Amino acid sequence: MLQKRKPKYRSLRTRHISLALLLGFIMIAGASIGYRTTLIDSQKADELLHQITHQSEHLEHIEELIHASYRSMDLFLLEPLQTEHRQAVTKYIDQGIASINEMRPVDGTGLDDLDEPLARLERQIKQFGIEAEQLFEIRIDPLRQYPTMGIISRTLMPIRNNIVFILSEAISEAKPVITEPADEKPGITKSADEKPVITESAYDIYTDFVELRHYFDRMSLVFRLFMVNRNGGFNSESITQQATIIEEIYAQILVRLTHLKEHDQSGMIGFDGSTAIEVLEATLPVWLEDYRSIKEINDSGDWRLDTLIMQKKILPLTDEITRTIKTIGKAIKLENSQIAQSYNQIRETQTLLLAALIVIIVIYIITMLLSLEKMVFRPIAAVARALKAEAFGEKQELLLHTRTRETQDLIDAFYEMNLQVRNRQMALEYQALHDALTGLPNRTLIQERMDYQLMAAKREEQPMALFILDLNRFKEVNDTLGHHIGDQLLIDVGQRFKRCMREVDTIARLGGDEFAILLPNTARKQSQTVAEKLIETIKEPFTIEENQLYIGVSIGIACYPMDGEDHNTLMQHADVAMYNAKLNHLGYAHYNVAEDDHSVGRLSLIQDLRHAIRHNELELYFQPKVDIYENIPVGAEALLRWKHPELGFIAPDQLVDIAEGVGLIDELTSWVMNRAIAQCAIYHKEGLQLGISINLSVKNLLNDQLSSEIRELLERHQIDSRFVTFEITESSMMDNPENSIKVLNELSEIGVGISVDDFGTGFSSLAYLKQLPVSELKIDKSFVMEMAQNDSDAVIVHSTIELGHNLGLYVVAEGVENQQTCDIIKHYGCDMVQGYFISRPLPANEFMAWLRTHTDRSPSGS
Repeated sequence: MLQKRKPKYRSLRTRHISLALLLGFIMIAGASIGYRTTLIDSQKADELLHQITHQSEHLEHIEELIHASYRSMDLFLLEPLQTEHRQAVTKYIDQGIASINEMRPVDGTGLDDLDEPLARLERQIKQFGIEAEQLFEIRIDPLRQYPTMGIISRTLMPIRNNIVFILSEAISEAKPVITEPADEKPGITKSADEKPVITESAYDIYTDFVELRHYFDRMSLVFRLFMVNRNGGFNSESITQQATIIEEIYAQILVRLTHLKEHDQSGMIGFDGSTAIEVLEATLPVWLEDYRSIKEINDSGDWRLDTLIMQKKILPLTDEITRTIKTIGKAIKLENSQIAQSYNQIRETQTLLLAALIVIIVIYIITMLLSLEKMVFRPIAAVARALKAEAFGEKQELLLHTRTRETQDLIDAFYEMNLQVRNRQMALEYQALHDALTGLPNRTLIQERMDYQLMAAKREEQPMALFILDLNRFKEVNDTLGHHIGDQLLIDVGQRFKRCMREVDTIARLGGDEFAILLPNTARKQSQTVAEKLIETIKEPFTIEENQLYIGVSIGIACYPMDGEDHNTLMQHADVAMYNAKLNHLGYAHYNVAEDDHSVGRLSLIQDLRHAIRHNELELYFQPKVDIYENIPVGAEALLRWKHPELGFIAPDQLVDIAEGVGLIDELTSWVMNRAIAQCAIYHKEGLQLGISINLSVKNLLNDQLSSEIRELLERHQIDSRFVTFEITESSMMDNPENSIKVLNELSEIGVGISVDDFGTGFSSLAYLKQLPVSELKIDKSFVMEMAQNDSDAVIVHSTIELGHNLGLYVVAEGVENQQTCDIIKHYGCDMVQGYFISRPLPANEFMAWLRTHTDRSPSGS
């Protein structure tokens, strides 16, 4: 049998090689004419251009190094313990000197006039390094950095501690206590019925000592704020005002001291009091003189030497270096311009040669087009028609073989492409049903599988469970470490979930940090076991780029057929259950129609809440706050309670959540504020000067009428604004910090106190905190309750107390439940305590009774 003869292809490449060779010969001949004349000039220009480019690169590198050194100095000033910043500056300076040496001309070919500016630049950079080292040494030594620190530590602090101690002793001695007959105790006389009576002089002495202690404590606090404002930059505009206040308080101290000296001369003061007066007369002028020395240093601008060096030496030297770099840059640009002129002359010569070549090329192109029309363009048009037919699913015309190799390769490529397109279409279908990040099925695919499994479950009468999972604290990971860490965490979470599942189960990513798991043939009890297994699995830390990440998961469970019989209903109900689990920190929760925001039961609960607010069926409980040093109640937090006639007590968090969800939060808050301030007025009428604390929701900060409403309530109930404090969590303030600052400033102008509740549990910025008109910090009970057994919690509590005091704020510790915790809190210097150890929240009438029996008792006796 004769074998079919393979057609002989003739290559276009072969046909045109001969023409190309001829054209190339002509072009080479023309180019060689000008080659010899331009070669030497071109080589010289290239060498100079290379040298100039080399100089420019090094100059840019030097400028970058100087800027990098300056940035590293700034970082070192912020973090002096991070030695890498100091090492970086030294490294950058060494690299700059090395670059200068690289810039110096080697063979004397041009740019020799850079020797002097380069030498000047080298001297300036070396001087820059010397000044930087001086700055580093001062920054790591606080006594050199802040000259006032030595005065404070040597004299002011010992004087203050001594004065506080002797005043405490004098107050204890002078406190009028009736334990002896009047004729045996100075300052006490007998009345007609022989009962001892404290004289007015005894009270005056005691009062003068107490007020002296008060003024000195206040002067110390204002001095502390004066130093914080100067050294920390919290409120530089208040420095002058605080200095004036210190002088005024000092004058008040001298007045009280004069009174006490008069009493001492009359023999009415005991030994400790006399000693205190002598010490005060001796040490107070020393304290004032040293304070004025500190103020003089602060006012002179030399209070911080590292900043002075930056301004007087580093910055001017940086400017000099920049000017020198610009001078060198101008010289390099001038030389570059001269080289460009040389290149222009070379290009003019080359242009003439190019014109001749263009004429030859045009002739070649015309010849090629005529042949390409027949051998290339027509076959390509046929392939294009075939492609269009493939795109629209039409019948393709048969592509005939050609005798040109290139066009035949194109036809073969078309058939190969057709095959590849079909393969890619299958891949795209896979991508449409799977999550691009994790490779897990997406929402579309799991819904398809749910429909299939639902049909099987109905046919075989088998149960089925659907999980909706949402990661806890995932947003914190994204915001803190970046989205690339968050994406890797989602991939690892998906793989960890997958390892817990059976082959018949489907796990999908719905979007963000939300997943879904479909469990065929799984009953309610079995789903609970699976949920617990998933929660335990996710508790194990994830290690990503040397970061150990701890997250949690909230799981909502909906079961077929009791919670729904189609995929939309099951997805909705599982989502409701997940939200309930997240809201109440349950880990997992089954769907419950009573917790569904869109259920009839939920709607009824909303209606009942609206009725309870408008008919005063809610109740306020009060939990006392006790001054840990004076051992007396100084305030109370108003806590909302609602006893539903059918459901019993409703959790406050659930109550607030419902009110926020349906727009009742402002009405609910108005009810709480009115009742709380009215109750505060009752306490004042009973002679109990007690403050009241009221919690605000984040939604309340969006109410523009909040400040005017509070002002009207204070006027109506005749309550001084300083007895009312509003508490808001730090996370709520950070939801919209700009609006929070605006609203809280309006409240501060009224005169009410602002307290940061649950401090330490959020991620607030101290930059925002110092802008807020806050008067009080409340340490979250999660840190306080275990601090006696947990050293980490104790460190957090101690640091928070010091931070609050450094900011001039009162600090309240919540969750104090035993004597040991109370003692530790007192040792750390906290101002007030609150918790079950003092008292549980009580109704208004019971709280009144508690106040009458505990006003003079200490926390340890509560």
